[in-house]
Amino acid sequence: MEQCIGYLKQKHCLYKNRLKGIWGDKINAILSAAGINFKNLLKRANYFYASLNQL
Repeated sequence: MEQCIGYLKQKHCLYKNRLKGIWGDKINAILSAAGINFKNLLKRANYFYASLNQL
């Protein structure tokens, strides 16, 4: 999990947590993981549609 957050902080400008308190830290970690998952989903969808276009 720390690697995901570190990656997002470096590459996607999440160096500042704009949410307050302990709940803010937890929500920020969950949203960071969701962002990574969504990025991977879009990448796989792109490969899938590119393979359909080659048929």
